[in-house]
Amino acid sequence: MLDLHILWDWNGTLLDDVEVSVASLCDLLNELGMPPTDADAYRAQMEAPVERYYEKLFDLDRYPLPFLAERFIKGYRRHIGKARLQQDARQALELFAQAGLRQAILSSFEQSLLLTLLDHFEITPYFEFISGAKDCLGQSKLDRAQALFQQRGLLPARTFFIGDMVQDAEMAAALGANCILIPGGHQRREELAACGAPLAGSLLQAAAQILSRQ
Repeated sequence: MLDLHILWDWNGTLLDDVEVSVASLCDLLNELGMPPTDADAYRAQMEAPVERYYEKLFDLDRYPLPFLAERFIKGYRRHIGKARLQQDARQALELFAQAGLRQAILSSFEQSLLLTLLDHFEITPYFEFISGAKDCLGQSKLDRAQALFQQRGLLPARTFFIGDMVQDAEMAAALGANCILIPGGHQRREELAACGAPLAGSLLQAAAQILSRQ
C-alpha cells in the first residue's frame, strides 16, 4: 500500500462543468443587460477565488459578490443536467483505490450540492472525506486545506493536489505539497503552464505519474 493522499478538486477536474458554468454566467449577464460570453473568453479571464473573476466583469460596488454568486448558482442548478464526469475520472479514482491510496475532495463548491452530485454520479465511496464550502461564494480553499492537514495529519511530501486551476498549485505550494494540473477545465493551458506546476494530459496520466512515486 502506498502511503500517499490525493486531494481532488471537483469543478473542472473530476466534474466536466465548464458548459454549465458558461450557460449560468450567460444567464446572469443577460439578467444584468450585458452581452453573453463563451467558453474561450470564460477560460481566458477565469481566476480563483472567483471574486477576482467577477471583478473583471462587474462593478462589485453595484453588484456585490453575494448577489452575483446567488444568481450564478441559481442558473447552475438549472443547467446542471449538462454536467458530466471527466472522461477518465472513474478510471483514475479506481486506480488509486486499487493501489490503496487515500482520496478526498477539497472544493470551493457548496457542500450540500457537492454531496448531491457525488451521490448522483455514484462516486462518494471513493473518498475518505469531502470538504466543500459553507456557501456559494467560491472563496479560497487555503484555510480549509491548512486545517485539514492539521486535523488529518497529512504529510505534505506525501500529498498530491489534482486540480484544473492555478489556485490549486498555489495552495499546494503554500503547504509544501505536490500538485498536478489538468488542462481543459476552467483555465487555459497557458495560465497553468506559467505557474510552474507539472501538467498531465488527462486524469489517467496524472494517476500514472503519482503511482510511479513510491
